[in-house]
Amino acid sequence: MFSLNRQTEYALGFLKALSELEVGDFLSLRMFVGKNHYSLLLMQKVARILRMGKIIASERGKYGGYYLLENPRQLSVKDVVEAVEGDCGIAPCFKRKKCAMRKVCGQRRGLGDLDKAILGILEKTKIEDL
Repeated sequence: MFSLNRQTEYALGFLKALSELEVGDFLSLRMFVGKNHYSLLLMQKVARILRMGKIIASERGKYGGYYLLENPRQLSVKDVVEAVEGDCGIAPCFKRKKCAMRKVCGQRRGLGDLDKAILGILEKTKIEDL
């Protein structure tokens, strides 16, 4: 079954919360995890990944916190999944461009259509839509 890992779930929840902030406002991790009952340690790791992916930035200080660098109307779920988990695909062979079994695999065509459909939905779904 296709599923998102916990880090991606945390990232999507955090980005949705950030997308609801007023311009110029910040959200601290402690406030976010307290409200959502998330693990602070895991959320710190997720925030670091999102910062490295240039999706969010932070402001230090007593009234600091995190804010979005990307427009939530343009930031797709696929962008977030790739930032957190790496390449998207329903099977390892779809994540890599080359597969040793490519020429003899009887499932590639059907699974390829499914992979494209899922990736299309992830690309079409924006953070604002969550």
